Order: sequence, then C-alpha cells, then structure tokens
Amino acid sequence: MKPCAVMRVAKLKGAGKIRVAAAHNKRILQAELGSRGHIDPLRIALNESLHGAPTPAEVAEYGRARMAAAGIGKLRKDAVLAIEWLFSLPANHGIDEGQFFREATAWLAARCGGWENILSADIHRDESAPHCHVLVLPLLDGRMVGSELIGGRHRLALWHSEFHSAVARQFGLARQPKRLFGAAKAMGVKRVLERLTSSGDSVLRSAVWLTIRDRIESEPAPFLAALGLELPQAKPTRSMVQIFTSKGKGGEVEREYRNL
Repeated sequence: MKPCAVMRVAKLKGAGKIRVAAAHNKRILQAELGSRGHIDPLRIALNESLHGAPTPAEVAEYGRARMAAAGIGKLRKDAVLAIEWLFSLPANHGIDEGQFFREATAWLAARCGGWENILSADIHRDESAPHCHVLVLPLLDGRMVGSELIGGRHRLALWHSEFHSAVARQFGLARQPKRLFGAAKAMGVKRVLERLTSSGDSVLRSAVWLTIRDRIESEPAPFLAALGLELPQAKPTRSMVQIFTSKGKGGEVEREYRNL
C-alpha cells in the first residue's frame, strides 16, 4: 500500500485564537509538554519553522497589522480570523518530508493570496507522525473571506483533489481515503486501536485521548492512512441475478432485496 498524505482544515474564530494556535505550533503550551502529553520533549529539537515569526505573540501581531493595513475594522465575534491547514504523513513514508511540507506550503500560499497571508508554517516531528501546521490569514482583495475561501463540502473536495494532483502525487503518495461505512468502518476502527495499543503510542496517554478516540470511531480512514494501514475492503455487492438464484435461505434473499 502506498503511503497517503492527509490534509485537514479548521477555521479559527474569536479573539486570541491565532495566538493560541501559534503557541501550540511553537511548542509554548506547557500543559502539552508534561508526562501525560502526546508530545515527546526529547524530539522537539527536530521540529522546523518554515515561515513566519518565531513567537506566538509576533505571529498574532503580524496578522493584526496585515488587517489594519488593509483597512479591516471591527469584525463579528464569529468571524474567521485565520484558517489552519494541517498536512500529515504516515510515520514510515519514505519521502523527503521537508521538501514535501515546503511544497505543500508554497502551493497553499499561491492559492491564498501569496506568502504575505501565511502567518506561520511549522513542521512537527515530535509526535507519532510528521505533520505541518500552516496558519493562513484569509485576506483577499481587502476583505476577510475565511468561510468563502474554504467553502462547503464541494469546494473542500476540490481543495483535496487539487492538493493531491499538484503536490501529493508528485511524491508518489496515494489520495486521501474517503469515509468508511458499515462493516468496513468497524474494521477500520479496530485496526487503528489495535495498532496504537500494540505500539504503545503516546497518544494513549494524552489528556485528550478520549476525544481522539471518539474521532477515530467517527472517521477511521485518516487514522488508517496516517498509520500506514490497509483500508478495509467493503464486501462485494451481489448482482440481482445472484440474489434471486441464491440457494441460501429465502429470508436472506428477501432481506437483501429490500436493501437494494
């Protein structure tokens, strides 16, 4: 199975959210660095800043200065002040991850108004899988357009498709998996939890483990990709002819027909 690159996006709303996100990305939050945290303090030195100011306060100030220069006044409380993009690779990916994250960030800058709108970009190598956080200021044509930039499901699907074509595929990476359902989903959850348990992954000791587990049980496909695990194959669907010529019990044939 080819390794898969995963891309995720989140809107940052409310005063102080840029600084908090930058504090996580710059490894300033002490609560994350304790014995129960999911970050390995011995590997923090392996992290790398690709772009932006060195401190959370400077990252936030740069964003405010950009908005002020563009004449952006007071925004609504629920306005999107920044967008955080997360590019992630599985642990055993076999590619030049530094080059991959640099190209992913450059691709994002080209589609979000240029490097001036990239508040920060930080590679993390101190967790279970390498990933890169990119904070983007959604300032285009003198307007804050966070929700418009991301769009709905259709627009987000286009983002994923363009990212795969322009960046991930060039490194021989597979397309991000789609959501799993039914028995395939249950098997996916089982494989993820078994791998995390057997490897003693530090995420199991994280203060937010229960939240992470809920996410795994809700959507296991990205976690399978991040861990380099095979996606469960859905049970092949039988044709109508196969159903009606089946020698099984009549009740089984009737149930399958009702579900067609």
